[in-house]
Amino acid sequence: MTAPTDSSAAAPSHIVGPVAIAPASLALPTAAARSARRLAGRDETVLGVLPGVCPSSRTAVVLSRSLCGHASLRLQTESFSDDMGWYAQGSVELTAEQLADLRPLLGLAAGQMDTPAADEPPATLPLRA
Repeated sequence: MTAPTDSSAAAPSHIVGPVAIAPASLALPTAAARSARRLAGRDETVLGVLPGVCPSSRTAVVLSRSLCGHASLRLQTESFSDDMGWYAQGSVELTAEQLADLRPLLGLAAGQMDTPAADEPPATLPLRA
């Protein structure tokens, strides 16, 4: 099982958003898929697609609006299968309030991810008397 790749792009960007373009392996949903979601009572826009830890996984960032006007952001884990293509495995939906509370936590996480892991000894210099 291998996810499709785009060998024609010189330096493909895996993060899709207002500026970057997705390679074929991270293609956005078709117009038919978007129409089906609108019929289900939601208008959804894929804001971006983040690559996963392997080529057959990814995370879609989706802005969703219900017919009554409530907006939410959904992080959707997707997998690739030769038989099915990309399909959703699970998702987390965040309200605007939850997203606002999440922003500072992401900053904290990013700062802690730059530090050495706990099982690595700290880099120290020996002191001489």
